[in-house]
Amino acid sequence: MENENVKSLSYNGRADFYYYGQISLYYKIEYDDDKKTLVNIDLPLSALKGRPPKTYEINFANESFVNGFKVAKTKNGEYGYIREEDNFLLSHRYDIALDFNEYGFAMVGKDGYVTWINRNFDYLASDGTMTMEQDDIPFRAWKKIYAFSEGDDPLSLITGRYYDDTPCCRYIDILGKVKSFAKYKEGKWTYPTLTTFFDATPFNEQGYARADGYILSSKGYMISKSDLEDKSLNAFLPDSIFAFAQEIEEHGRTLKR
Repeated sequence: MENENVKSLSYNGRADFYYYGQISLYYKIEYDDDKKTLVNIDLPLSALKGRPPKTYEINFANESFVNGFKVAKTKNGEYGYIREEDNFLLSHRYDIALDFNEYGFAMVGKDGYVTWINRNFDYLASDGTMTMEQDDIPFRAWKKIYAFSEGDDPLSLITGRYYDDTPCCRYIDILGKVKSFAKYKEGKWTYPTLTTFFDATPFNEQGYARADGYILSSKGYMISKSDLEDKSLNAFLPDSIFAFAQEIEEHGRTLKR
């Protein structure tokens, strides 16, 4: 599937059809123009304990290669990738798969999770590391991932659950690493830095996001409302961060009306 103008990919639930001996997994694609597409894959009930038998028979494939690969749908409803250099359908299989982006990452969904994969087909696991997929280890990733932001420091917001019950948000850079953010305290940036938040937004084109009451900069620092009033920081902070803070305030007032 093509990912032009895709804003996010998320897991959207599961339905069990015991009478028909199958389950359906649902994934949602959101686009920049606020359009949404719901995609489902039907798998046998045995998929709860393992994937269906792998097939190399192709039912459908995108017309063109994008950044070295072409998305293909196999006869059993799974998605995979055809490699441009030899026109070979690789062995990796997913419930949903999108084109690789310019940074060498692609959005995929599998077993009720969504994540990024790289060109080596390692995936971003729930611990925040790029991990080689193995048949004997359960696939554990994220609930929702966002496209990389524009600007000098592109970052992708990923949201999921620790132990499947505690919500968390992190940001991933174009090297596939979790981004950390330093706080300002008593005239200096403090360490260790924060990497996980409970509520966060994607970064905008100016390189700012909101997370747990802070303003995050894609440069790797976070600012509180009181920090914005600290005159010693005025020379350091760009005017754009104050404009972003004003936007947040105005949006909050609008919601209260």
